[in-house]
Amino acid sequence: VDRNETYSGSGDYEILSLNPMKEVILKKANGKDAVYDTIKILPADYENIEGNIAQQTFDQILLSKDNIWEVIEESDAYDVYELQEKTALYLGVNKENPKWENAKDRQLLLQAINREVIYTILEDKEIGLYSKGFRFAYDKFSRCYDKDKKAVPMNDEIIMQHGANGISRFVYEQIKTQFQEDGITLLEKEVGSNEEVCDDVNTDIYLIEGHLETLLDEETWKMFSKNIKQVSIKEYGDILDKWLYEQGLYIPIYMDSKWIANLHGSFPAGLF
Repeated sequence: VDRNETYSGSGDYEILSLNPMKEVILKKANGKDAVYDTIKILPADYENIEGNIAQQTFDQILLSKDNIWEVIEESDAYDVYELQEKTALYLGVNKENPKWENAKDRQLLLQAINREVIYTILEDKEIGLYSKGFRFAYDKFSRCYDKDKKAVPMNDEIIMQHGANGISRFVYEQIKTQFQEDGITLLEKEVGSNEEVCDDVNTDIYLIEGHLETLLDEETWKMFSKNIKQVSIKEYGDILDKWLYEQGLYIPIYMDSKWIANLHGSFPAGLF
C-alpha cells in the first residue's frame, strides 16, 4: 500500500471547512456543474426548530423522525420528498441451527422478547419509526408478545449475532436483560454490519437489516405462497407478518426512512 496515496470522491462538492458536530461547509468541486457554489450543513437544533422553520432559516432539512412533520406542514413553506425506501431492523431465529428446527420452539423464543420495552426506550432516544409490524410502521405488536406464554425452550444459553453499531448493541443489551430475568444467558457475537447473513449454525438469534422481501430465501417464499390466495395489498402484509411470526422466523425491531424537506422555490441539493 502506498501510504502517500490519497483518495477523493467524485461528487459535485468538496469540503471547504469542517467544525465537528457544529458546521460543515462544502464548495463546488472543480469542473463540476453543481447547482450551488457553497452549501452549509448544520446539526438539527430541535429546541429552536419551530422558529427556524417559521423563519425559513434552512433551505433543506433532512428528516428521519416524524416529530416535526406538523410544524413543517403548518409552515406551508417546504416540499417533502422521501429520500429512500423504508428499511427495517429485524430479529431472526436461525432455523439452520438444529436446536431451532421446530417452528413452535422458534416462536416461543421470540415470545421471550418484550419489544414494547425496546420501542419505549428507542422512542425516548428519538430513533427511527417504531416498527410494530413488518409492512407498516405502526401496527399492533401485542400479537408478537404474550407475557403469559413467555418461555425459552430447551436452552439456558443463547448466542446472538448483531452488527457493530450503537443501536444493535443497545438491542442486544435489552434482550440480554430480559433473558436474565428468565435465567437465560445471552452470549454476544458481533459482526461488521446487520446486512451480513447469519451463516454460523451455532448462532441462535441474529439482527438483520434491509427490506423484508430481500431477507427471505426462495424456500421460505414458496412455503408462504402455499398459504395465501388472492388478497389485497394490506391483507397480504398482515398475513405475511403473522405467518413469519407463527413460523418463528422474524420479528421487526424498528423501521426507518429518510425524507428531505425542501424550501419552496429552491432547487433540491440532495445528498453529497
